[in-house]
Amino acid sequence: MEGGISRDSLIKPIILTVALCGFALFLETLGFLVAGFLLMWVMLLINSPKKWIKQIVVALIVVNVSYFILHKLLGVILPSGILRIQW
Repeated sequence: MEGGISRDSLIKPIILTVALCGFALFLETLGFLVAGFLLMWVMLLINSPKKWIKQIVVALIVVNVSYFILHKLLGVILPSGILRIQW
């Protein structure tokens, strides 16, 4: 497509939008740690789909650091979900 928006350029924003909507939809059910991990993992996979093991580790680190800062340091109450995962 000349001068317009190609289909390939829309795939990443659409996946990100669906992931963010899924995060918002399932945050209460899955809890912050699980939903945040899944969101972060999808965001990392969008940019580099071949390094998924490294991205799982990075997603785990980011979501746990975020949880620590928000919940432990700032006292924000975050949903634990049906699995009751907290630390």
